[in-house]
Amino acid sequence: MVTKAESHRLQIGSVEWRHPQWSEVFYPDGLPADWRVGYYGNEFPVVLVPASAWADATAIDLSEWSENSPKDFHFIVEVPTDVSQSLPYSGNSFQAFLEGLTVLQGQIAALLIPCPAEEVETVLQHSRCDYPRILDTGHDTVNCSLYAQICFDAGVGFCWHGQGECIDFAAGLPALIRVSCRDYGLKALRRLLEVILGRTASSAAVYLIFEGEPPQVEVMQNAKTLVELL
Repeated sequence: MVTKAESHRLQIGSVEWRHPQWSEVFYPDGLPADWRVGYYGNEFPVVLVPASAWADATAIDLSEWSENSPKDFHFIVEVPTDVSQSLPYSGNSFQAFLEGLTVLQGQIAALLIPCPAEEVETVLQHSRCDYPRILDTGHDTVNCSLYAQICFDAGVGFCWHGQGECIDFAAGLPALIRVSCRDYGLKALRRLLEVILGRTASSAAVYLIFEGEPPQVEVMQNAKTLVELL
C-alpha cells in the first residue's frame, strides 16, 4: 500500500551533516569523519549542502561523499552566492561550478539557486542546465506565490521558508521547504506536515530541510515518524 506521504515523496533532511555537536547526540563515538555521511544517509535520505561548504570542498571530498553514502541518497546543492549573483551578467562561473559537480551527478536531487526577487526571470533564463532547479528568493511572504508561479511556469521548483501562506507545489517539480528546528514542537510539526501534504501534487518531489546551529536530530526524527503516520 502506498501512503499519502510516499505518493508525495516527502523526504526529511537537514542543512549539512558534519555538525560537531552531533558527535554527542547522533554519531557513535569513534565513527570516522568520512563515514558520517553514510551513517546520516542510513537515517535520512537527503541533505542540503549549503553555499558556504563549497569554498573548501575538493573533487576528492565530493568523491568520498559519493562513495560513502548510500546509492539512493541525494544531495541538494546550494549554489554559492557569488556564482548565483553573476548569473544575470555571465553564465561562465555557473558552468564552471556545474563541471565541478560531475562526480555527484547521479546523486544530485536539485540545485538550490539563491535569487533576488527582482531577478527571478533573468536567473531562470541563465541557469538552464540538466539538473532540476529550485529558486530561493528568501523570506518574502507577500509575493511568494507570484514568484513561485513564475518558476513553475518555467518548469523550475521553488523554496518556501515556512512563513506566510504555504504555496501550492506544482506537479512534476521539486519543492523545498526550509525551516528552523527551534520553531517546531510535535503539534506545530504535525500542522506543518499536514499543510505541506495538502498543498503538494502527487507527483512532486518534496524536501523538508531543517536548519539550525545545529539542526535538532530529535525534531527531524519526529518529522519522519509523523510522515509515516499521516
